[in-house]
Amino acid sequence: MTEIALFFLPPTFLFHGDTLIYGGWIPHLTFSFNLTSTKFSVHQYTRTYPERKEIRDKVWELHQDGWGYTKIHQYLQKNGYEVGKSRTTVDSMIKKGEKNMKLQRVWIN
Repeated sequence: MTEIALFFLPPTFLFHGDTLIYGGWIPHLTFSFNLTSTKFSVHQYTRTYPERKEIRDKVWELHQDGWGYTKIHQYLQKNGYEVGKSRTTVDSMIKKGEKNMKLQRVWIN
């Protein structure tokens, strides 16, 4: 998310007549801006794991069908997917996927 905010001074302060350059007064404009961006920091949401695409797609598909994370975990274990021993690993995948969607509007694979 990128935000750009410009903060302008009141009109009475915009022209600085107190600057003397080469024997004359030169008015000039002054402004400040505040730039906030996540592009300047490295975070985990930019990393991709192509080898995990299949399992993430399957988890998301089952989640969209209304399955709970416990049922999804059991399904993945029975069908030979590499998934953690704890059922909460699937819950974490779903939560992180939803968070990524809110941040980037796409499911990261």
